[in-house]
Amino acid sequence: EGGYAQIRFNPYDRAPLRLSINGEKGLSNPDDIIAFYEAYQAFSRICHDPSMAVKIQLTPGTVIFIDNLRVLHARTAFAGYRQMCGCYLSRDNLMAKSRLHVEESIRLQV
Repeated sequence: EGGYAQIRFNPYDRAPLRLSINGEKGLSNPDDIIAFYEAYQAFSRICHDPSMAVKIQLTPGTVIFIDNLRVLHARTAFAGYRQMCGCYLSRDNLMAKSRLHVEESIRLQV
């Protein structure tokens, strides 16, 4: 019905679409490839539109959690030294542990 489950967008890590020839994997209709790239370019313009961005300058010691299935995120250029540490958490484990430390009114918003 035109819905979607999730979007993953990384313009720097994407293989080109292939046209299926002689039963190879790929799209069988060249018009589908053209339609994909037109839609991809339109979506890319939305993602890179400055009016769609929220910029947050992190300070030393700041911890930030980003739900990769709900938020598209990026970084801008940075001059100087920085040290960042990343990790991946399962949503179920995070929510189970956070319930012990977060007020109910906040939990209901997540």
